[in-house]
Parts: sequence; structure tokens; C-alpha cells
Amino acid sequence: MEDEHGYGISNYSSANRIVPDSGASRHCFSDITLFHEIKERHPKIQVRVANGKAVPVLAIGDVKLPLVDEKGHTHHVVLPDCLYVPTFACNLLSIKQLWKRNRIKTRFGERDFFRMPDGSKSFFDDGSNGHVAMHATHGLDDQILHKRYGHCGARRLRMASRVCVAPSELREYKGPGPGECDACEQGGKAKWRPRTYKFHKHNSNSSNTKRPSQKQFSYFGQRISSDLCEGFPPSVLGKFKYAICFVDACTGFAAVDFLHSKSSTEVLQALQNFQRRHKHWLPDGKVEEWHCDNGGEFTSSDIDDFCEEMAIKRSFSVPYTSNTNAKAERFWGLVLRPMRAIIADSKAPLSLWTYAMEHACRLHNCLPTVSLEGNISPYEAVSGKQPDLSKFRVWGARTWYKLPEKDVLSKIGDRSLESFNLGLDPLRPGYRIFCPKLGRFTTVPYNARVNEREFCTIDRSMVGTHELHEDDEAPPARVQGGDSADLQGGPKESIACIRGTHFFSTAIFQTNRVRFIYHGRLLVKIWLRFRSRDQHHL
Repeated sequence: MEDEHGYGISNYSSANRIVPDSGASRHCFSDITLFHEIKERHPKIQVRVANGKAVPVLAIGDVKLPLVDEKGHTHHVVLPDCLYVPTFACNLLSIKQLWKRNRIKTRFGERDFFRMPDGSKSFFDDGSNGHVAMHATHGLDDQILHKRYGHCGARRLRMASRVCVAPSELREYKGPGPGECDACEQGGKAKWRPRTYKFHKHNSNSSNTKRPSQKQFSYFGQRISSDLCEGFPPSVLGKFKYAICFVDACTGFAAVDFLHSKSSTEVLQALQNFQRRHKHWLPDGKVEEWHCDNGGEFTSSDIDDFCEEMAIKRSFSVPYTSNTNAKAERFWGLVLRPMRAIIADSKAPLSLWTYAMEHACRLHNCLPTVSLEGNISPYEAVSGKQPDLSKFRVWGARTWYKLPEKDVLSKIGDRSLESFNLGLDPLRPGYRIFCPKLGRFTTVPYNARVNEREFCTIDRSMVGTHELHEDDEAPPARVQGGDSADLQGGPKESIACIRGTHFFSTAIFQTNRVRFIYHGRLLVKIWLRFRSRDQHHL
């Protein structure tokens, strides 16, 4: 097949790239050699691109797309009604048309692939010669990715694109420059360090010498380090003021729990909770060695009796020497920085610090670390599975909560309310949210509408003063205001406000969710009529 416009391209040219585009409505190819059959030449249609300009289409035809299955066999997929646009720098593959016309799903991961109708995987190349490269463009910019993953460093996120199930934009993630992210400056600013001048001499031998790897622990639960952190305001639910961490010495996997006080009873309960939640990973369902500092909450007789009964070895750090409990001490530095950054960025009330800590701890477990072989994540080191980073969303982003039927006040009332995203729910497949208008903590599914470019605003004085509910069976919502009444059922009542010797000009009567507003002197007659009717029924 000959291209009359001179746009024939070899297989190894830059224009032979095939870019799956979720925003493209049609397949647009600039390589004429990929076309199997031309159905129409010079059609009277144009393609509108992102800058608003219209680009002419020179031909419409079918494209034979070469794909390689998991066994290395090459087969072709025919894409009907593709547009030939030679001015494009690459070939655009419409994900919508793939599913609509061929029933092929597109999957982005460590190696992008297509899910065929029979369930098999197909690739653009065989993984070695790079015949056709696949590049995905979702539209996620670096600013959203920076906020989504706790204001993490660029090197760590690029590493996550290779060892985790993550969006493909992380492969070329650069991150903000110095001073470009206000949240990093406000909440995660590192300590000031003096500038290195020329007369500062460094020991080149010590910098290039690597420490010998001394791996003392070989499995999860062989040694768990714990430490207590204080200085937090009372949390919005539970009124917690302290946090305790459990860090594995082998994998770096961490978990947190929250306490009301520094009592040994709550510390022991936190240890039991950790063992119960991770018993499927712990050998024999228990911790082998528990390492902590010399605080009174860790050295009580109750904890000693429990560890002796469960055959848990106790070990302690040297007094006033924090580096002898380095795993737990360093964990607080790794978690508190993203906590401060996401709280400062979202302008959330400080009483939501427990949700921010759980979100930062989950990011720590799912992101890769250089301390493990192969730069894998602590979660993969424990479970053997790659974490899915594509489910994370910006903490505090505006999330729409679809109201259940019991909370819909009328047929013209709101069906959804904006809420505050609190991260992944550890017990349910969805996101935990806080709805400010209802004062309710609940969970929405993964397919809920999340606007990661905007934050849900919460009045910091509101959280902590209003009555908040955590479970789904929350009490009815109340309409705030001086002249409002509870609209969710309740007994019949009449309200009359008196100022001095005169009745107030407005009164509200409620009967079966219907509000009647009466004015002036008619208030007295209506009040007497309701009163006589209630006495008659009694």
C-alpha cells in the first residue's frame, strides 16, 4: 500500500508509537502501513484536537494491529473504521472504541497489556525487541500525583512504577521543584542545614564505602519494635491523644494503634490487636520478640505476665539512647512528615489526625524502599503481592456521597452531598469519608466521584462541637438555623416564642414532616386549637 502524501513510516520510527488514549473517541493512525484496507478516501470529516484546531482526515479504513500473547505467539486484531491523520506525531488508540467494537479491555501496570474477550493477555511487543511501544496518557499531572501519595519524593514514585501496580504516569514523574509545593514547605520542611562550601572537606573513602549487610532477621514477626508518640489533640472520634507503632525489623512493615492514655492496659490491648489483625502472617499467630523502650507503660507486670504466658521474648533499648530502638523511632519521622503535609494542604481540622496517620502508614507500607532487596515495598515483602497504588486518592479531596433514601427530605432535595476523603477503608472496599452537613463518618465505594483538584472545606470549629456519628445507621440529619425544626419525623409539637408580653411574629408547627408558618395574632388561635385537640385525644 502506497501513501500518496509521503507519510509511510518504518517500524522503528518515532511516529510508530501507539498511545492508548482514554479521551479519544476514534482510532487515529498516522502510519499508513498499519492499514489493512482503505474503505474511503478523502472523507469530508475532520478531527478536533486539544488546542481546538480541526485536522483533516485523509482516509478511513481497517487496521491490522499485531499483538503478542503470553506464549509469544503473534496474532492480529482488526480495528474497523480507523482514521488516517498523517499530521499526528503518533498513533492514537481509543480505549472506548476498543471496548465498544472489539470488547477488549486495557490494563495499565508494570507492563501494559490488553485483556482479550477470552480472558487472555496480549501485548504490543514480546518484551525484547520493542517493535511497537505502548505509552498511556491518563491526564494525571504531577501535582495530583504528588498530593495523592503523601507529597513523596520523585525518585521513590518512579521506583514504584516498576515494582507496584501504579499509574503509568509515575514512570516519567518529576515532582515539584524546591519551594513550589506550599504544603511541603508548611508541613514537611526539613531542618535547616548549612550550605557546603569549597573549604568543607569530605572523607571520600567513607562516602564510597558501603556498610556490610548484616541481616539479623529473616521473617515477619521475628522482632517487632514499638514506641509511643504523644502531643496530639483529642481525636474527633474516640478522643485519642496517643499513638503506638509496631514496626517489623525484617520487612519494615508497620501498623499503628491509638490510645486514650499511657496506661499499660491500653498498651497491652494494642499488642493483642496487632497480633489478631496480622495473625495470618505471624508464625504461630504471635510475635516472637517484642522490643520497646523503658517507659512505665511497657514495663508493667501485666504485660510481663501476658508475654510470659504467650512465650513472647522481651527486649528493651538502652535508657536515653534512641538509636537502640531505631526502627520505631525512625518510623515516626517517616509518618509525621506526610501527616503534616496533607493536613496543611487540605486545611483539615487537627482532630482528624488519626485518619491522616493511618493514611500515611498505609502509604509507607505500599511504597518501595531501598532497604529491602529489589526495592520492593514492605507490603510485598510480607504478603508476596504487589500493592495497588491506583486506588489511592488525594487525602481530603472532594468526594460526593450519595444519600440513602432515609436521608432524602423531599423529591426536590439534594441527592448527593460533598464530603471529605479520609483515605482507604481497611475493612471495606471503598473510601472513608466525612460529610460535614450530616456530621457523619461513612464509606463510599471505589467508583464514587472524587475531585482530586479541589478539597472539601470543613470548619475547624465545627468538628468537635457538633454531634458526630460513625456508623451507617446514623440519626437523622438536622437542618441548622434559628428558625428550623427537625424534619425527620418525631412527635407532634407546637412552638411559640414570647418576647416580653407579645408573641414572636413567627412560629413553626410540624406534623408529619410538613411545616406551617403562621404570622401575627393568628398564632394564639392556632396554638389553642392544637392544645385542645391533643387534650381531646388523650
